[in-house]
Amino acid sequence: MNYQEFQGVETPNFAISVHVPDSSTTLDADTEPDEIRIISEDCYCTWNWQEAADELGIKEPTLRKIWWTAKLEPAFRYCPKPLRVVTRTTPTRQIEEFTAFGMEVLKAYKAEREKGDRAAEVFLAEARVKYPVPTAPACPTPPHPSQKPLSIAIEVDAGNHKIVLPPPALPQTYTLEGLRHVESVEIEDPLALAEQFLEAADLLQDAMQRDIEQREQKLQQTRQAKNAVVAKAQELKLEQRFYRERANQVGSAQTEETQALQDALSTLQGLGKPAAASGTSAA
Repeated sequence: MNYQEFQGVETPNFAISVHVPDSSTTLDADTEPDEIRIISEDCYCTWNWQEAADELGIKEPTLRKIWWTAKLEPAFRYCPKPLRVVTRTTPTRQIEEFTAFGMEVLKAYKAEREKGDRAAEVFLAEARVKYPVPTAPACPTPPHPSQKPLSIAIEVDAGNHKIVLPPPALPQTYTLEGLRHVESVEIEDPLALAEQFLEAADLLQDAMQRDIEQREQKLQQTRQAKNAVVAKAQELKLEQRFYRERANQVGSAQTEETQALQDALSTLQGLGKPAAASGTSAA
């Protein structure tokens, strides 16, 4: 929240009410809106769009486009106490934020909306009645310079050269249908439809964000699994090559040792007496 100090504005009692908040305290007409206003050590805070939406528990586009632009701003446009004030100025525009009185109006409007659309419309209608469009004071018509005061009393009679007709009978019921030649196509409640669209769009955006987060998490897990498997596969390839070389060496050595054993055994076998033939009879 941004804390600003303003001259000529008494710190009001911002108790929430379901009625249109009072705005008897007005700003000094000589106060410049873009200068720093310091009258005491007391100050009150302001709320930007997102902070106000968070405090009301609604979406920021709903507050900006539906509640403020279409509903509250036209109803409280001529309220003497500001609902929004300029807190800072950029090279291209002035930044406005909600005052504490503006937050009180927003909370009161929210309470009426919770009662129903009829209560919210009554709330806005009361605000328009309480803060009407200001009218310029009537200025008396100055006397024409050529008109001089008469020194004598003169009376002028217009005469009776006129015909007075009785007033014609006027219809009691009128219609504008004959003045229109083109039929317009409209939606019953476009603001309610826009609010539903904004809410659906917010839900869709949240769903897409959650899906992206889940996919990124799955990608991260897959990347970790790939790195682990690739490292193990490389290690297995090295072990295979080492095994092949060692197995060949052990096989060759085994063959040589077996042949040497057989050669040694043949020496002893050559000294043995050959067995007699089975078919020869004894002498």
